[in-house]
Amino acid sequence: MHTRTYPVSILSFCWVRSTKVLVLISSLLVGCTGLTEVTPLDVDVRARHLLETTLDNPEVDKALQSFGIHHQANTPWSLDQLTIAAWGLRPEIKVVREEIKAALAAKQLANERPNPVFSLTPEYIINAVSGAVPWVVTLAADFLTQTGGKRSLANLGAEQDILIGLAGSDQVFWNIRVEVSQAVVNIITADTANEIALDNLILRKAYRDWVQRKLAAGSLARSELLRAEFDQMAAQSQASQAAGEVIMAQSQLANTLGVPIEAISGVTITPLTPDGPPAPSELDQRELRERALINRADIRHALAEYGRADVDFRIKVAGRYPDLTLSPATTYDSGSQKISLGVSAELPLFHDQSVAISLADAQRAIAASHFDTIQTQALAAIDTAFAAYKTSWVSWQQAEKVVAIQQQLLTQASKRFENGATDKGDLMAYQLSALQSRGDAFTAHRTFLNASLLLENAIQRPLWPATQLTIPNQKDRL
Repeated sequence: MHTRTYPVSILSFCWVRSTKVLVLISSLLVGCTGLTEVTPLDVDVRARHLLETTLDNPEVDKALQSFGIHHQANTPWSLDQLTIAAWGLRPEIKVVREEIKAALAAKQLANERPNPVFSLTPEYIINAVSGAVPWVVTLAADFLTQTGGKRSLANLGAEQDILIGLAGSDQVFWNIRVEVSQAVVNIITADTANEIALDNLILRKAYRDWVQRKLAAGSLARSELLRAEFDQMAAQSQASQAAGEVIMAQSQLANTLGVPIEAISGVTITPLTPDGPPAPSELDQRELRERALINRADIRHALAEYGRADVDFRIKVAGRYPDLTLSPATTYDSGSQKISLGVSAELPLFHDQSVAISLADAQRAIAASHFDTIQTQALAAIDTAFAAYKTSWVSWQQAEKVVAIQQQLLTQASKRFENGATDKGDLMAYQLSALQSRGDAFTAHRTFLNASLLLENAIQRPLWPATQLTIPNQKDRL
């Protein structure tokens, strides 16, 4: 049997080369390892956490402290304090924070150079010449070289993605502020409506009892009693409806804060300041428009989206310059060592970048049109909200004048009743008229408050009550 032998030098060379290859492969495998920790979501634990969340939650205290605000126990909550509490509890805030982290990580990823690709190709020559080394081993590496400024464009695109994320985050923060403001207004006005409804019910019941006594004495017809009973039933229905609105407003506030309704039991809210939102004459509609075009998050979001579309267009244009792949290699061929350098690039044989460029250009035009649409809608929203603001303010002021007149008439009727110049029924009629005007003024005031919230949302800036609260900056969100 013939045995093939090899020189010691060849065997040593192969051993050294094999050792280096093994070290290289080990390095590659180490680079492939990563975090493998599994973190499943425990639905029961998360559900229990939501059901047990209260305004005493440490996350609320932490959020308040970040704004330099503290809430004393057993004291009313202000609108700003409730807003910060919602920012600390609502899961949407956690989502946008993670999205910003992802955008920042994507920017770091865009700065990284592509890793080289290594390949090891061993060959064995079956019919090798006697005495020759039958192995051919090739070790190669592929280095991608991006041309046309693609890497810097990718970095610029990542920056636009961060701007998109920040604008979207601002929108989420502002939306929560609007929801809290609306919930506070609803719960305060619902309490006031309930008080008026109860006062009306008490007065209607008293009037019905007076009519019944007069009927028994033969002073009034039975039709008057029927009318009084009908009015009392209507007042009872209104009182029940008002009580239901209080419960609905409490539920809305709880949902807005991200807590169960039991968590706001006993929670009181700082009363709205009596001066109310500013009069329309105190506001400059032109200034509101200018502020909105700068301050609205959706406009900044649309602008960032256009910036991203423009970068995508430039990336497609840069695609006309093919990337180069440099492939240095070393080969051990039957005892001979060889080196080579390969260069490869895409050959635009079947298509070029013209279609991709046209598509990116069209998408950029769409983004520009979308930006114009958002701006137009914002201006229209401001004009509509400002018109509603002025109209509702005038209606509220007129209703308050009627209240003042009715109060004067009631005062005069009370004096006549004390002097015996009129009876109890006439006095209660004035009381009912005064209460009706009070209810009308309250309805007008509630409409005005809702119009002020609509205007605030249009300009995305608080109008009333005065606040120093601002949306947290990027550092606070992470």
